Amino acid sequence: MDTKTEKIEIKVSEDREEESQVKTSKFKQFDTIDDDDEEKTQKSIKEHHYFVNQYPMDSELKTRIRREWEILKQGLPDSIYVKVYKQRRFDLLKAIIVGPKGTPYHDGLFFFDIQFPCDYPNSPPKLHYCSFGYVLMDERILPLNKWWNTEESNVLQLLLAIHHNLVSYEPPVTLNVPKIYTLPVTNSAEEKLKHIASFHKTCIFAFNCKTMLLLLHKPPKYFEEFVAEHFCDRAETILVAGKAYERGWFEIDHHATTTIPAIARGTTTTTTRYATWIGYFDFMGEEYPSLVRAFIKNGSPIGSYALLCCLD
Repeated sequence: MDTKTEKIEIKVSEDREEESQVKTSKFKQFDTIDDDDEEKTQKSIKEHHYFVNQYPMDSELKTRIRREWEILKQGLPDSIYVKVYKQRRFDLLKAIIVGPKGTPYHDGLFFFDIQFPCDYPNSPPKLHYCSFGYVLMDERILPLNKWWNTEESNVLQLLLAIHHNLVSYEPPVTLNVPKIYTLPVTNSAEEKLKHIASFHKTCIFAFNCKTMLLLLHKPPKYFEEFVAEHFCDRAETILVAGKAYERGWFEIDHHATTTIPAIARGTTTTTTRYATWIGYFDFMGEEYPSLVRAFIKNGSPIGSYALLCCLD
């Protein structure tokens, strides 16, 4: 007998989504940091990974960097934000990529420090992923230097490539399963691989949440308001999704039609259960409540359903 599978979507109401768009519209996709006041901006610049790599800049390089700024102003999508230092450190910029929906990176904020090298564009920009101790990206997501084209490539293309790789990323899986995994009983190699992929994605989402917690406690300088506003908008979805993953209600990157109330109450009719990384249960029991408290402290409207499903 065939097993019926009902896919589930974590979503908020249309009114809530429209409200979110209105709130975030005040943040420019491309913005400048006035670093002429050295004392005021010193902390922010020192936080930059390439702060110590300072070199004299000629007018030709400054002109090229300004051209890059214009490309970024015109081409950044809604999911990518960039800030540049417009006075003392022309060579540095910071970027945020918002984790794309339908992936284990959803609703996360991923920060990158970028520097234009002294021989740019003959050499590609230097890129540092700010992992905050949790490595969520590897060489399959972060573009390698070999793709850089001196005549055609630019920083916008670099950021778009990272975002594209987040959307399309599939973790490498094999049938050699670590002992921490307990697979559902199945004779199908295809089904086993499917569940192992789910394990990997659950792990990524757990580390994604850990990064959120760190960002809420200590957001990067000049991004404090952005971080707070982002998690005000997305907290409820993040919390309910996390509990749904724990219970195996659906694959971490698949969505359909069931709303938050049905998921929080446990009234879904899904018959298929997806296996979960055992370490994820430890995370849910120990650190997830900290994320709930951090959202509340942030002023995030997490909703009664989110609170119920996270504290049961």
